[in-house]
Amino acid sequence: MTRTQPSTGGGSSPPLGVLLVAGLGILSAVFDVLGGVGALGAGPVGFFGGTVGIALAVGQIVTLLALLRMRRWAWTVTLVVIGLNALVSLVTLSPVSLLLDLLVGGYLFSVGEKFD
Repeated sequence: MTRTQPSTGGGSSPPLGVLLVAGLGILSAVFDVLGGVGALGAGPVGFFGGTVGIALAVGQIVTLLALLRMRRWAWTVTLVVIGLNALVSLVTLSPVSLLLDLLVGGYLFSVGEKFD
């Protein structure tokens, strides 16, 4: 008879690609927080922009940590944000950014069945 470990939630461990996407995204968000803090002292517009930037970066960190825990809602939010980024890249004629968005979005879509 074998013993099974109790589930701690979050399903299986994340694939390497999800680890890379989340890890690089978290690193980027940390730099966004630092940039937001730097903008806080740049007058009223800088304070507003810095506050919004910090809030968005914190939201990004929370979502990416949930993505590492293989949460379905984080997968959905990440795909929506990547889709919006791809649209902006298309409108601003940024082919490299568009290609990266499509590759990351396509990869996450391909592993979607692994998320709870």
